[in-house]
Amino acid sequence: MRRIVKRLTIYFVFIAVCSQYSFCKEKDISNLENTPVDAEKLLQDEKLLQNEKTREQGIKQLSSLAKFANKKLQDTKFNTGCEALVILARISRNACGYELITDAPFKAIGADTRKTSNNPFKDIAKQLSRFGEYSIVGDWQYGKERSGAGNPRLLPFLELAYYKAIDKENSENLKEALKMLTYAESRTEGIDQAETLCQWGELLRELKEFKRSKTYLDNALEYGNKWFKPKAISASGESETIIGTDKWNRLKKRIETLLFLLDFDLLEADYGNAYATYVKMRSFYEKKDWSHAYPLSSELKDKYTESVYREAGRLYCYRMLLENEKAGEFGNKSLPSGVKELEKFISEKPYGLYRGEAWMELGSHFLEYKWDEKQSATYYNKALEWFRNVRDQKNLVDLYALPEKVRTIAAPKGVLSSLNGWRQIEYRKPDIKEIINQETAPEWYVSENEKTCLFMVGFFLFMDGKYDEARECFEQVKVIDSNVAKLVGLNWPNVYWRLISACNIKRMIFPIEDKKCLKGKNRLRVALAELTYICERFSEARDLYQNIINDPKSSDAEKALAYIGMGKALDMMPYDHSKKPRETKETIIGYYRNAIRLAKNTSIESMAHFYMGHLYLTVGWDGRYEKGLACYEKYLEQRPDGEFAKESQFRQMLIYINLGMADKEKCKKSTGP
Repeated sequence: MRRIVKRLTIYFVFIAVCSQYSFCKEKDISNLENTPVDAEKLLQDEKLLQNEKTREQGIKQLSSLAKFANKKLQDTKFNTGCEALVILARISRNACGYELITDAPFKAIGADTRKTSNNPFKDIAKQLSRFGEYSIVGDWQYGKERSGAGNPRLLPFLELAYYKAIDKENSENLKEALKMLTYAESRTEGIDQAETLCQWGELLRELKEFKRSKTYLDNALEYGNKWFKPKAISASGESETIIGTDKWNRLKKRIETLLFLLDFDLLEADYGNAYATYVKMRSFYEKKDWSHAYPLSSELKDKYTESVYREAGRLYCYRMLLENEKAGEFGNKSLPSGVKELEKFISEKPYGLYRGEAWMELGSHFLEYKWDEKQSATYYNKALEWFRNVRDQKNLVDLYALPEKVRTIAAPKGVLSSLNGWRQIEYRKPDIKEIINQETAPEWYVSENEKTCLFMVGFFLFMDGKYDEARECFEQVKVIDSNVAKLVGLNWPNVYWRLISACNIKRMIFPIEDKKCLKGKNRLRVALAELTYICERFSEARDLYQNIINDPKSSDAEKALAYIGMGKALDMMPYDHSKKPRETKETIIGYYRNAIRLAKNTSIESMAHFYMGHLYLTVGWDGRYEKGLACYEKYLEQRPDGEFAKESQFRQMLIYINLGMADKEKCKKSTGP
């Protein structure tokens, strides 16, 4: 009996141990995905990398997390450790998507953002080597949930393959790396498959296999978008987010960035390094990514001497130096002065390429940043003189000619301004692949820039009260701009007529009385916004008014005037077809109401009522005549002899005609807008 009990005891203990072992094993599997706490910790450490003051702390904390990748037990700390190790590995090689971009990008120029006091990168390859076993991939059994969560050991495996491939001292390592990636590609799915395809694409780009790289990256993007597409779970349209979607969204950005950079690699293969560098620099410049654009502009100006690329590189380089100055405390004080560099650029070869633009850049900088209208006027006059003299110069084709193979792709795509369906002058944004100067666009380049200079020179004369001289300046616009000449011939409202009229009545948009509240740079902001509005650059005008509203030093009256300007600019912009015109009009009404609230019992309040009356009459909402009439009556009540009094009375009469004389008394009883 004792023997039987003993045997049963041993049997149950054995079963219990086996059950416990099975439970532990299953528990490990269930915890392979990071817990929210671990994931949050990882994200917090990554955020520290984006600030130069906390970067070293972030790398240090990631390094501490990476040590958990040495653990044999695959728990949540191990998973986090694997991810932290890969982040450090990719930072160490400046991998795409892992560059340390700061909120002060100019400060990153010329600095090693990976440098830290304890250098956690020196043993990266050694730490990754622990993940070289093929069983890491081969033993992984994919289930419904795992395919999204991913194998935490796969990323170090893929990263080790990359490190092997770029080890130029050992050619056998490249063969081993390709074998590892091939093995992973054939045995993964879900997020792991997308990661593997992306790693293939990045490595092939490193190996200059650009077309194959693009194929892998395109496949990765297509695969991931399909795999992680939300699934509909009800007829009402509700959907279920696939496990691992957060990881896919991060990987997707990396893939898209690699494809973005790959475009320049392919461009270089077809058109050479100089042109590809120019297009790449322009692309980063348009994105205001100064930390990437500035080194490329420096490369153009230093490497390609006596060429169009050098001249273009210098212009953009010095433009960015001006931006660095505007960045203030976020700027890089070790960089030279943009003003001095541009002046030096001009003095070295006064009639070389892009010197006219250099004068204009200086004019714009002193007007919109320094708020020095006299110095700005001097620079714009110099620019106008330059463009006029260039007309008579012989071509500099021999010195600045583009190579034959890039002439077609780099050729300007047409003039910068044209008439849209509203017969307004519309300015297009130059394509980053275009190279525009007096040699590549001799038909219109000088005229387009000369027109801009005429606007600005006339503007400064107008600001000085020299209305007759300003008129003479504006009259020349009709001569050099065929679009303006065409509109004048058609008797269609146009910029030329508006500027001439402004000189005749000695104001542009706002009455002089209403602008008495403007002080300091807001005086210049409003004046410049009025000019850009008249020149049909409504978006620029709106931005200038928005700057006044956002400036904490602006008075209520100044903000009220800016709200009216915002409304007028928005009203003239082409409507967003995704919205109804009435929604846009309601936004503008809101601006006018803000102006009324901020400028109570002033002439600015009266002006807001006047413009709001106009707006009510243009939209087919209920009671538009009554509401419009109330606005005009309010204006006449406050300013019976005001500048818009006669027009208000005229529009009152039109409303009475539309409503019928019998409704006149009823209209007068309107409670207002």
